[in-house]
Amino acid sequence: MAVYSKILTATDISTRLEVNSSSLGDFFPPFPPGQYQQVLDVEDENGKNWEFSLRIRRGPYEKPYISQGTWHPFVVKIQAEVDDKVEFSTGSAGRYKIRVMKPLNPPVELFGSTIDYVPRIPNN
Repeated sequence: MAVYSKILTATDISTRLEVNSSSLGDFFPPFPPGQYQQVLDVEDENGKNWEFSLRIRRGPYEKPYISQGTWHPFVVKIQAEVDDKVEFSTGSAGRYKIRVMKPLNPPVELFGSTIDYVPRIPNN
C-alpha cells in the first residue's frame, strides 16, 4: 500500500493542499499532456466519500495542489490544524484513503517505537 504524507502548513489549512511535485507519477497519477486537472476519489476514516480536484499550474513549473473548493470542506469537517499530518494511501478500485493525525507533544515511546501522531477525531 503506497502512502503519501505531509505535515500541514497554514496554506494547506486556509487555501489549498500543496502537493510535492515528485509525488506525481510516484503516488498520484501523472497528468497527460495538455491536462491540468483530475478528480481523486477519496474515502476518509469514517467512510465518507470526497472528490478532490488535483490540479497543476500551467507553465514550466507544474506545482500540483488540491484546489480550495474541494479541499477546504474536508479541512473544516475534520477540524484539521497546522502541524497535523495528512496521509493518503491507495485503496481498492483506483480510490484513495485519507486520514488526518494530530501531533503528540511530547511523543510517546511504546514497545521500542515512537508514536508522534494520533488520529484526529472531530468534536461533532
